[in-house]
Amino acid sequence: MGRTVAPKGSDPQRRTRHGRATLGRVKAMAGNKRSRRWATGVVLTLALLTPLRSWGKVSEKPVSRTDFVHQYEIAGTGLDGALHRFSIPPAVYGGLIQSQNHDLAVFDSNGEIVPFAVVSDVADSEAPPVRSEVSLPFFELPGDNRDGAERRTPVDVSVRIDADGRIVELRESRLRHGGADRRYLLDLASVFPGGDPNSYRLDLRVSGDAELNAKIDVLRSDNLRDWSTVCQDVSLIRLRRGDARLDSGEIELLRAPGRYLVLEVRGAGPAFTLTEVRCSFLVRQGSAEDGFAEFGGVPAPDRHVVDYDLGGAFPVTQLDFVLREPGLYRVNYSSRSAPEMPWRAPGEAVLFKVRTSDGAFRANAAISIVRREDRYWRLIFEKNFSAPPPRLRIGWHSGTVYFLAQGQAPWVLAFGSGRTGMGLQTPHLLRNLHPSTAVEAAIGAPLAPKPDKGANAGHGRLNGAEWQRRLVWGLLILGAFLLSGIAWRLLRSGPGPEN
Repeated sequence: MGRTVAPKGSDPQRRTRHGRATLGRVKAMAGNKRSRRWATGVVLTLALLTPLRSWGKVSEKPVSRTDFVHQYEIAGTGLDGALHRFSIPPAVYGGLIQSQNHDLAVFDSNGEIVPFAVVSDVADSEAPPVRSEVSLPFFELPGDNRDGAERRTPVDVSVRIDADGRIVELRESRLRHGGADRRYLLDLASVFPGGDPNSYRLDLRVSGDAELNAKIDVLRSDNLRDWSTVCQDVSLIRLRRGDARLDSGEIELLRAPGRYLVLEVRGAGPAFTLTEVRCSFLVRQGSAEDGFAEFGGVPAPDRHVVDYDLGGAFPVTQLDFVLREPGLYRVNYSSRSAPEMPWRAPGEAVLFKVRTSDGAFRANAAISIVRREDRYWRLIFEKNFSAPPPRLRIGWHSGTVYFLAQGQAPWVLAFGSGRTGMGLQTPHLLRNLHPSTAVEAAIGAPLAPKPDKGANAGHGRLNGAEWQRRLVWGLLILGAFLLSGIAWRLLRSGPGPEN
């Protein structure tokens, strides 16, 4: 009896599996179409957003003379393409808002910036530092062997100083003992505080010709109360071997000394006597300040603080607080560039004004500082004062402006702008030009601020830069609308074969 064999494709189970596979492929194709549609929309959206990165740069307003509050004509002879220079006068510093390196530009008569650069540091940085040496006054202190140990700071000593902090007299409450240790107090009033920090050196001269092998510790202080260690266990050696001789009396200080030093000599022997102390240090040579101005201060109601407004960003390198009546005060001073900025870089000083025996007045010296281009300054007294507030006298190194007289005359110096990050200087264009060949120019009369030639004034014509800016804006907006419409149509279209 024969069997009937069903066709291979007529198996019900196989037909079911085949149908499911076909349905899965259809769903996958539909999903892929939806994914492609969304991917296309994302790509178009990114293409739409890409130009936004350059919108800020394209739409940024170009720098012009109208951005500056003050304008001065540059006067001189032969201003026709050559390299020129002029020194920045005090009137320009008084009108700066930021600094001479970020708030100043040179324009031609058409309102175009010409190549220029500001040289603000007139010191000769190539000159090697010079070593200076001074003799220091010193006073021997009594030893203290109580409890079998040496104390780390001077004790039982009454020190009288003058208004400038110089030691005038030293009184001891007990006699010195003739032990092997010695202590000496050094007055560094004559030492320049602005030397290179690692260049200070002490040279000790000792009487006699006997051999010596001692150790020295060096302590520093600014007020004769608080002391810290500068260096320890420095060898002081003097040896004799026949005609050979070895003297080691120099002490290299590891950091800048304070106002006063104490030398603690251990193991020197009872015959040890210090005859002279000399201090040497390296000082970099620079030119003196050539610009000065004086300002009055406004005291706070509590008579504890005095504020000064310089009116501009002067490159201050010297401060001189001038007392108007005799007195002695310890003060702190600080500065800031704007009222909303915090006070920074505090410093200390002693202000005094005393009458000498011959009837003349003696006052504190000016303070040399690292250049600060801050407009606002503050003086804080340790205690309240009732006298008129001190006047502030500042000194600075006048900067020099170098520029190429390109374009059309007259050329204009503009300054006093609050815009930041303008980057107007072009020193790279003046790199191959020698400053020694520059022709001297001068600052002429002030000019009334006015728009550049061709600028948009009322209903006047737009200049080329303004037309270009508006044209680019219009093209960007039109492209944004077109891309938005294409993306919207793709997202709204169905999954039909035509898509």
